Amino acid sequence: NEWDVLQTKNSDLLMHSILPQFPDTHPIHDLVAHTEQNRILHFGLYHRKHKTTWFRGNVVLLGDSCHATLPYVGQGANQAIEDAIVLSDCLDSHLKSTPSSRMSSA
Repeated sequence: NEWDVLQTKNSDLLMHSILPQFPDTHPIHDLVAHTEQNRILHFGLYHRKHKTTWFRGNVVLLGDSCHATLPYVGQGANQAIEDAIVLSDCLDSHLKSTPSSRMSSA
């Protein structure tokens, strides 16, 4: 995969293959020029397919564990909060519509 290939290459070669993709006026050139070569890192970012099942038994996935986003989007916690609210509403609706739960709360 891309990560393995890039990690095994010389960092100088890596910089020569990536930097030309940016315009000369892009700030990345100044950042690389002022950063020691051994401090420049490359991270593989991958898109994940959405899961078709978000639950099994009593376990439910929330947030980016079930619909992952790239790390720079910063939406994992937001998605988890939104998912928790929706799950809470679903459980509340289910409990209100289930005869046995109405009888036990009386």
